[in-house]
Amino acid sequence: VVQLPLKNPLRARRLLRDSDLDICIDTDSWPRISALLCSLSGAYTIGFETENQRRHALFDQTVRHDDSIHELENYRNLVRALGIQASSPPQNLAGSWSPKGNLVAFHLWPGGTKSHLREWPFSSWKQLAEELSSTSNFCLTGGTEDRHRNDEFLATLNPSLRARFENIAGVPFSQTVQTLRSCRLLVSVNTGIMHVAAAIGVPTIGLHGPTNPVRWGPIGNHSVSILSTTPGAGFLNLGFEYEGQPETMAGLSVPTVVDAAKRLLALSAPC
Repeated sequence: VVQLPLKNPLRARRLLRDSDLDICIDTDSWPRISALLCSLSGAYTIGFETENQRRHALFDQTVRHDDSIHELENYRNLVRALGIQASSPPQNLAGSWSPKGNLVAFHLWPGGTKSHLREWPFSSWKQLAEELSSTSNFCLTGGTEDRHRNDEFLATLNPSLRARFENIAGVPFSQTVQTLRSCRLLVSVNTGIMHVAAAIGVPTIGLHGPTNPVRWGPIGNHSVSILSTTPGAGFLNLGFEYEGQPETMAGLSVPTVVDAAKRLLALSAPC
């Protein structure tokens, strides 16, 4: 891994040239800076032609960025431009799913632009936990910056339900992955940990409001995407198209999520 200093294009160009690349593939779909750096690499360049982004002229070969397919397929198409028949599933990061006990993971916090518009209300998470609490204990995942926010959620629960939760936000990523491997279920807003868990094989429910599950849903053998019933939900394509769009996360039905959770929990039910 070579980290390029985006604020110093001349040094970034030098690092790219020093790598003596034959081919440089830009996997970004809209930022111009990555297209520029790719074009300065001295290599044969491949990148996306994305509608209205005006960046494709910098590449030797372009691949149409298709807003009707999952982003994974768009990435595969970049590799197919080299004649490689890409079809592999997402990389398994830590071995296969191996459930132990009765642990269910919740991930409450998305990242990125206007991430608060992809958060499910505390009241909905609380109802979900209450519905599953007779057979489950829970952990809350997240980054270091999410630990206090998880605590704010826990403070809304009654003491008996709160006692069934552990806040593991902020532990090393490898430890989070190992915990997920042993979970019977992850319920998550649309964010990175959702994709990681699905790739491991963990039964995963992805909660979608602005995000379109056709474009950004979890991919795995035991993954379910639930889209808000709010009219206009699923409008995000590249990730920044919020202007003029409705708030959608409250349109995710708790009973619908509970039903999906119970179906997936049955996959690891004791014989």
